[in-house]
Amino acid sequence: MSSNSRVAGSGWVFFATVVLGIAIVPAGAQTAPPAGPRPESLAGAYEGKTVANDGATSALRMDLTFADGQYAGAVDSQSERVAIVSGTLRGDTLTLVVRSGDTTGVMVGRVVEGGLEGTWTLGETAVGFSLTRVGAASGPGGTADPISGVWLGEASVQGQAMPFSLTLRLDGESVTGEIESAMGRVPLTGGAWRDGTLTITFPYVGGEPVSMGAQLRDGRLEGILDYNTGELQGTWVASRK
Repeated sequence: MSSNSRVAGSGWVFFATVVLGIAIVPAGAQTAPPAGPRPESLAGAYEGKTVANDGATSALRMDLTFADGQYAGAVDSQSERVAIVSGTLRGDTLTLVVRSGDTTGVMVGRVVEGGLEGTWTLGETAVGFSLTRVGAASGPGGTADPISGVWLGEASVQGQAMPFSLTLRLDGESVTGEIESAMGRVPLTGGAWRDGTLTITFPYVGGEPVSMGAQLRDGRLEGILDYNTGELQGTWVASRK
């Protein structure tokens, strides 16, 4: 290449970048990934539906957590519950790996206003889905509400430890969900989140009422429980799954 050609080329680069504002990207240079939401901002509870190729719909619910840089949680359809074992977020596309027994699948969803839309493939079955977040964001910068998701905990009553898992979904100040232990799984019959305090109620095996209250401290729920209206009392703690 002649010196005149090099000078002309340099002049074009200067004119394009400074005068016209055109970005000159060298050959082989990597472009930056598209901007999108922060990974932790997608954690929370979602409800929606799947849509099959024939137009048939089915209710769908997802509890998504994000801790230590990893996505986890569970997806409930009308036929089964599958575990979310991992996930990645690139730009506005969330990819979740799910597992049901020995079958592995993937959910690929685009982040839209208030939720996710995409395709769910499990085994040889593929359906579309749309999910809407349950409850409003409350953290700085629009991060997810502080309690929705799956929690693993332990209650201590009269020196006995009782492990349990707790699924919470926040909608305004109302809390719904389920609690599961070695004694079985039951839905919450009442729940509220007000001024940083969680209160939930549910029936025990024989129908006896149980109430639990807690506050969120350093990422853990810590509080007290009451069995059968004062018959027994204890403490409990829980951390996000």
